Formats: sequence, C-alpha cells, structure tokens
Amino acid sequence: MAKIDKVKETINILKFWLGIAVATLLALSGWLVLNYDKTDWFIVLGSVVCVAICATAIYYISKIIMSQIQELEEL
Repeated sequence: MAKIDKVKETINILKFWLGIAVATLLALSGWLVLNYDKTDWFIVLGSVVCVAICATAIYYISKIIMSQIQELEEL
C-alpha cells in the first residue's frame, strides 16, 4: 500500500472516531441539560467530566486530522 493510501485511510478512521465523539458529546450534553435537577450530584459531576473528556478528544482528533491533511498535501 502506498504512503498516500495509508494517510487517507488514517484520516478516514479518525473522521469516524471524530463523529463518534461528537455524537457522544451531543447526547451527554442533551441528557445533562434535561436531567441535571432530577439526578444525584455525582452523576451530574460524572456527566460533566465525560463532556469535558469528549470535548478534549474532539479537539485532539481534529488537530491530528489537520496534521494528516498537511502531510497528505506534501506527498
């Protein structure tokens, strides 16, 4: 497999995981907005931590995708 094909496949896999992270972030945020007053504080705290982790993952995956695109332009 050529290097350009490997980079393209890496980008595709990262885009898949980016979509999973965004969907998880939206689902957790929606649940948190609807249920923050009906549930225990430690579940709310755990949800906030998970939202922060998902947001961080989205940021880092996006940065990796952009660096892979830059590498693809150089090939």
